[in-house]
Amino acid sequence: NYVEKVRLEAACRRLELGDDALDHVALDAGFGTVETLRRAFKRGLGVGPGEYRELRRRSASEANSGEPRAPQPPALVQRTS
Repeated sequence: NYVEKVRLEAACRRLELGDDALDHVALDAGFGTVETLRRAFKRGLGVGPGEYRELRRRSASEANSGEPRAPQPPALVQRTS
């Protein structure tokens, strides 16, 4: 659903850019609990939020080292101009 996709996108940004605890990310993104956040990540991205954070960080460090990058996650929300 659209609302969950928007919340996932917000949580992804928080996980990529910060070191906030998962309960803070869940609340700030509108999921309410870490368990709801985990279920949404598994449903939408196929990995949990902690694993997502680790994969994105590993991908970023590989990009800086000149090694091949991990693929970007698919766009969660279609933007229209």
